[in-house]
Amino acid sequence: MDSELITGLTDTIATDGNLRVLDLGWYVGERHIIGSAAYPTPADLAGVKIRIPPLPAWTVTFEALGATPVTVDFTEVYTAISQGVVDAAEAPLSAINGGRWQEVATEVTLTGHFRQFQGFVMAESVFSELPAEYQAILLEEFRLGGQNATAAEIASADTLRAEFEAQGVTFTDADPEAYRAATESFYAAFPDWTPGLREQVDAILGR
Repeated sequence: MDSELITGLTDTIATDGNLRVLDLGWYVGERHIIGSAAYPTPADLAGVKIRIPPLPAWTVTFEALGATPVTVDFTEVYTAISQGVVDAAEAPLSAINGGRWQEVATEVTLTGHFRQFQGFVMAESVFSELPAEYQAILLEEFRLGGQNATAAEIASADTLRAEFEAQGVTFTDADPEAYRAATESFYAAFPDWTPGLREQVDAILGR
């Protein structure tokens, strides 16, 4: 969040988009796969009908993994799994629990294929008119809010896993290197991305 890449983007958004980014560090968890079987390698996903949200990044990812992405509204996933419309779905454990999907699917594969963050913005024109002390308070409180939300999400993952296992759900670790290799084509699927973006992120993460 403190990298030059992110701070540069927030400045650009403020200037070009009239949006002040208050904070982007609200972690909402790793996404995993729940289904009728375990999928430790991409080969295990071949032909599997998996529910995804209607977003290009999800479609590209799961097509690269050999699965068959199916768009289903979140509120209908429980029924779609129970009736065999889809074989699997993917979400953070908190969302899986919210939909009670573990009642109709008992295998969770810990892929961590996406790690999601959310953020908050407001109109830059409004923000810039606030007294400096109020600007500082807004930024600080949203930053602290993100840190607290992140800590709560991380803590809840272990609790939810224990609850799921008590309900008869089995957890399987995925092979992360196999998943990364299978989805390498993802990075070429979005030619409109800023040139060098992936390299910048890799450098920040020390990859």
